[in-house]
Amino acid sequence: MKKTLLALICAIAAIACNAQVFVGGTLGVSTEKQTNSPRYTTFSFAPTIGYTISDAFAVGVELNEQFAKSGGSHVNTVDIGPYIRYSFYHSGAFSAFGEAEVYYSYTKVKDFDGVSGLGVLVRPGISYMVTDNWQLLAKMTFFSYSHYKGDNNATGFSINPANISLGVAYNF
Repeated sequence: MKKTLLALICAIAAIACNAQVFVGGTLGVSTEKQTNSPRYTTFSFAPTIGYTISDAFAVGVELNEQFAKSGGSHVNTVDIGPYIRYSFYHSGAFSAFGEAEVYYSYTKVKDFDGVSGLGVLVRPGISYMVTDNWQLLAKMTFFSYSHYKGDNNATGFSINPANISLGVAYNF
């Protein structure tokens, strides 16, 4: 048991020595208008903190807050969860990556009780290193699944420019 614990501590220390901390976030705005219904507009803000483990892998935690409005209805959603990022293409300052996140969500609709649930999402993205420390990001939610208490499930596949979030990250 002591040898296993010591090996685990050594492995974590080795990873931490090579890891690079980053902080950042993204902003997103989307609007949708369907026939015979009011316009649906969503604003999102998602700060993040994480570790770059290697050139290909990073892990982190994201807090995503969304504010949506449709007619007189207001919806606020807060999601928090860990994610893993895999960078599969590098060319100079550019890279392409995919992220997978598992998150806890709480949604509150104006004048109704809030609901909570769990979800999973997959996001492809691109990044550009402006300097050794500053990075520009663009990512898009491609797949999402959420399950709220009760029988409220939602699954979505989407390739939609309205799902793009733009952001920055600072690497220490």
